[in-house]
Amino acid sequence: MDNSWKFRLMLVVGLVAFAVWHAMPSVIYFQAEPECRRSRTCLDGLISENLPETRVNFGIDLQGGLHLVMGVDAEKAVQNRADRVGDEIVSSMEDKGKNLKSVKRLGEAPELEIVLDSVADFDTLKEILEFREGSWEVLSNSGTRIVYAMTDSYEEQLRNDAVDQAIKTLRNRIDEYGVTEPEVRKRGSDSILIQIAGLTADDEKRVKEEIIGKTAQLEFKLSDDKNQYFADLAGQGLPEGVELQNDQFRGQADALVTSPYLLADSKEKLQEAVAKMAPPADVVVRYQRIESNVPGAEETKWRTWLLKRKTPLTGDSLVSAFVNFNSEENQYEVSMKLDRAGAKIFEEFTGENVKKRMAIVLDEIVDSAPVIQSRIPNGNVRITLGGTGSNQERLQDARDLALVLNAGALPAPVYPQEQRTVGATLGDDAVNKGKQALLAAAALMILVMLVYYRMCGAIAVGALTINMLFLFATLAAFNATLTLPGMAGLALTIGMAVDANIIQFERIREELRLGKTARAAVDAGFDKAFSAIFDANVTTALACIVLLEYGSGPIRGFATTLLIGVVINTFSAVVIPRLTLDWLTRSRRIQELSI
Repeated sequence: MDNSWKFRLMLVVGLVAFAVWHAMPSVIYFQAEPECRRSRTCLDGLISENLPETRVNFGIDLQGGLHLVMGVDAEKAVQNRADRVGDEIVSSMEDKGKNLKSVKRLGEAPELEIVLDSVADFDTLKEILEFREGSWEVLSNSGTRIVYAMTDSYEEQLRNDAVDQAIKTLRNRIDEYGVTEPEVRKRGSDSILIQIAGLTADDEKRVKEEIIGKTAQLEFKLSDDKNQYFADLAGQGLPEGVELQNDQFRGQADALVTSPYLLADSKEKLQEAVAKMAPPADVVVRYQRIESNVPGAEETKWRTWLLKRKTPLTGDSLVSAFVNFNSEENQYEVSMKLDRAGAKIFEEFTGENVKKRMAIVLDEIVDSAPVIQSRIPNGNVRITLGGTGSNQERLQDARDLALVLNAGALPAPVYPQEQRTVGATLGDDAVNKGKQALLAAAALMILVMLVYYRMCGAIAVGALTINMLFLFATLAAFNATLTLPGMAGLALTIGMAVDANIIQFERIREELRLGKTARAAVDAGFDKAFSAIFDANVTTALACIVLLEYGSGPIRGFATTLLIGVVINTFSAVVIPRLTLDWLTRSRRIQELSI
């Protein structure tokens, strides 16, 4: 056997072992009871910590659940921002000792009509308006009447931000239910698709009420970093999977402040640990989701925060938050604008707590906790971002934080556009029929291949089995959701894999009829068949890409599964049968093929 044969064998064996490891959580998930599949806590108890966290999940059409499309009134967000800008202009002019006759929005458009007392006041107004240059512009100026309008690019940005803010807020709330893999994503320009599989009728009612009726709560709280509550809690013994950690930052007089906290892979484990001993009356425990910084890693951790119970400031005082680039410090930062009442409270709060950490909390989940560097007057707040990531990563962190801050105000009303409940009975029926169809197709295919191609047919069946293992493991690695259209994609993938084997075997038969030896026929047959198989798979892949680009919902699910299957087919349908036949003709020196 040559070294090429050995390398291909080791590659296939390694890939099979890796695929089995990745597929195991999905196998456990499929075998679990329906009630357990709906609970993240139950599944975590079944799946070993040594296995991957990703797996294939049943979609809403296979196990029932809630399908909800929420519309975002982005136009209202734009109008609200215009109204706030009008209020800010009035306040700024009053601070400079100037009065305006009126400031009002013109109809539904984001345009403000500003009427001055005298033409001489325009110079003062111009200084105030220059602050928003690039996002607002003067459309007309007739002396005492100025029309001040939002630019098209800024208006579009506000619309997009309103939807993004709503998505982040809704996802945070849905995660609190502990359901497995909810889908919350943007659909179109101003809609949000929410799909939660496996909910009971009572759960669906709660979700609808919470999503539609609840207003996001944004709070600013002081972190109690010197409190040893978590250290004392650890001294009494922590549950398995919870560990005591310390973080550090520069406090007053540049002294190093060490603050204890608890770390675990789920919020539920931290709550179990905290339940053993109540915190002091003047503080509350809050939690933060920590995403992995390793590229491509899916691991998520949770940590605790001990915050002062008193909330000096909420999102009601926030006017806006946006990302800036500080050229002096060469880094991105987040700027916040507070209303007049909030600015006064915030100035006192920051003045009393310089070099202490202030937690930004949305729906009782801590997003970040920057250190207060100095007293912050006038309601203009600048939040600098720590960390050692690239500029692109810091820019993304700044955008995420700005979304959290703006989400607390929830500037755009959210309303239901479409509600649909898929019953669990329908889901079970679909799963059973899908299984029956796949099993029937597989059994018929195996029978035909064994009867028609004999030993080579058995090789093709083995290659197809490994092919499906690779496909299943790949879907699990991407945390894919299996739907009925996805199952259709699986069935088509099986057909294409069989088709590739048929092309190869017929080529080998042709070479054998020409009088070639078994080894020569195998080499020539695979070489001549490869171009046809490759061209067919490339054509199918291009069609899948078009469906992914222009399709939606079920069409995208079908295209995703089929595209992954095409890529895997190109490898497994060619490499594995040829590897086996090479071994038979070179190592075992078989002179006649059963084909």
